[in-house]
Amino acid sequence: MGFPATPVLASPASGSMNQPTTLTLSWNAAPGATSYRLHVSPDPLFGYTVVDDTMITGTNRQVSGLSNSTTYYWRMRSNNSAGNSVYSTVWSFTTSAIPVPAVPVLASPAPGSSNQPTALTLSWNASTGAVSYRVQVSTDSLFGTTMFDDSTLTVTNRQVSGLSNSITYYWRVSARNAGGSSAFSAI
Repeated sequence: MGFPATPVLASPASGSMNQPTTLTLSWNAAPGATSYRLHVSPDPLFGYTVVDDTMITGTNRQVSGLSNSTTYYWRMRSNNSAGNSVYSTVWSFTTSAIPVPAVPVLASPAPGSSNQPTALTLSWNASTGAVSYRVQVSTDSLFGTTMFDDSTLTVTNRQVSGLSNSITYYWRVSARNAGGSSAFSAI
């Protein structure tokens, strides 16, 4: 087996602006690669890194905890039992100046409520910096499937109907603005 090919970066495109502070970097599979090494740094010379991951086996990796209004540089190399490729071309992206909104806090109905009507209004407290909200309702506490998934809300409530009697429903909300989406609320 020879050295693996150098990976080709795919997204976000080099020079991308207004990226969220949590995003997924992706690249094309390199022939002969069994793993990849990712460097992410605010330093174009990679004098220090905020991510140095040598254990990647797929063709993407989520990066989180980045700072707002910061340009980051990233590069990859592929590895196999014969050795390492050279590093890829360096790409950059700049995070948004707008911080992601705060995680919403659910208001009503209260957690564990029972004997609720089959049509009701879900409400939550406004999140600082939010422009819109996404609400999900599911019979699955892991949200593998959803009955309602509405990401177009600009108010802090959502009427839901068509619910069944004697069924436990779970719901959660996230907030969004130009900086990105918050994590989901408590369920």
